Amino acid sequence: MSTRHIHLHIGTHKTASTTIQAGCVRNKAVLEAAGYLYPVTGMYIYGQHNIAWEMAQGHPQPWNHVSSWVAYRENGGNHLDLIKEIDLSGIQNIILSSEDFDGLHTSRIRRLREQLSGFDVDVVVYLREQLSLWQSAWAQFIKSGYVTASFQDWATMMLDAPSHVQRYFGRYDLFLQPWAEVFGQAHVHVRRYGVDAYGGTIFADFLNTCGITDHSGFFTPGNENISPGYPVLELSRVMGSRFADPNVRNRICSLVQEYAQANGWGKGRFQLADADLARRVRQFFQPSNTQTSHTYLGLDELFPLPADDHTGVAFSLDVLDPTVLAGLEDYLDKNLPKVS
Repeated sequence: MSTRHIHLHIGTHKTASTTIQAGCVRNKAVLEAAGYLYPVTGMYIYGQHNIAWEMAQGHPQPWNHVSSWVAYRENGGNHLDLIKEIDLSGIQNIILSSEDFDGLHTSRIRRLREQLSGFDVDVVVYLREQLSLWQSAWAQFIKSGYVTASFQDWATMMLDAPSHVQRYFGRYDLFLQPWAEVFGQAHVHVRRYGVDAYGGTIFADFLNTCGITDHSGFFTPGNENISPGYPVLELSRVMGSRFADPNVRNRICSLVQEYAQANGWGKGRFQLADADLARRVRQFFQPSNTQTSHTYLGLDELFPLPADDHTGVAFSLDVLDPTVLAGLEDYLDKNLPKVS
């Protein structure tokens, strides 16, 4: 019997993991025709998140501070159920995907390796340039209600965070080390989000990394889980800061986004870091990036230097039409009538 092979996609967060997972779900039959199984066991939405949550039980997830749905479900399928599905399929190549694998502590990475002891495992991981990562992370934390600080203040705080926190937010040398120790450095395949795009899309790049080079017949998924525009985030931050409950702040962001979409405003991408912050972030991560690039890619630089000038953005509620703010306040009052 030939050795069965798992391609374990571990994210990281904010690197189009949902897009990759959606592609695997929508191309499940095509994958199986190519000899690859994308299991349904442990699946939540598009990825095998319940398997990651099973491994993480008892340890906080660094990316999921306030989301009550990020928790292992007894009836959601565990690693034993997963192995049964794989056995019944008779398929030798398996793709597993969850960005919540990226938050596993070292002891849980070892546990995962033990649970998959009957398989050869290759880890596929996408890394994102840290300043871009932090802007996307800040947006997610505003949406979740976890953060009320401005981006500049939050990023400054992150620069002073302890290494065990930075491990999950851009210190890629620290992040990758336990995965390399447990699975073997040669079995950790690093791809650079926004840089490496074999075939023109991240889904095509992922397929190629898993050994699928013929992409004929595959449906290319659209982008999933896109952050709202900066005005929506800033309005959500300012209005949400009035409330202590992060769940209320999360609801406020949803309502602000609904109102913005209904009224045709609030879109657009912005560079949130000024030149000084951009310089400090890149200087801080340079040693880690150099080590990571040398170790896993054999390159001198992990990420090319962006061409923008990082002038930052100064957004004020004062620039909005007063009728827009009044309409938004009324919309929030109607949908949050009992919140004080």
